[in-house]
Amino acid sequence: GSTYMSNFPLYELVNKCTFENAIYNRSIEGLTINEALEIVDDCVVDLHPNKLFLALGEEDKNNPNAIEDYITLVSTLHSQLPKCNLYLIGLTGIGSFVESFNKNIKSLCNEKSIIYIMYFSYLHNIS
Repeated sequence: GSTYMSNFPLYELVNKCTFENAIYNRSIEGLTINEALEIVDDCVVDLHPNKLFLALGEEDKNNPNAIEDYITLVSTLHSQLPKCNLYLIGLTGIGSFVESFNKNIKSLCNEKSIIYIMYFSYLHNIS
């Protein structure tokens, strides 16, 4: 993941629960999809994970090829880790980029039998 997930308090959860397998948060603040493509072997594939939660794209609003790069990353992961359960986490926020990106991620999940996770954020109107 990128910025949002790099700040996720995963280790608080790990300290309070018992897990069968090791859990790693390989998120890097400010990570773009292109940068993830460059480090995917060292940071992910070499660990041979059973489950992988991918949360990228929030740093790619100015990348006109963000969706194509994301599809390349997912295809790489899918081919190099065929036994890994892959979960794609949608972007948070609002706007045309977020809506388009999430729509494409969801479509990709349907095509490849990958699980899509949408993060819901509720805005409250306080008067």
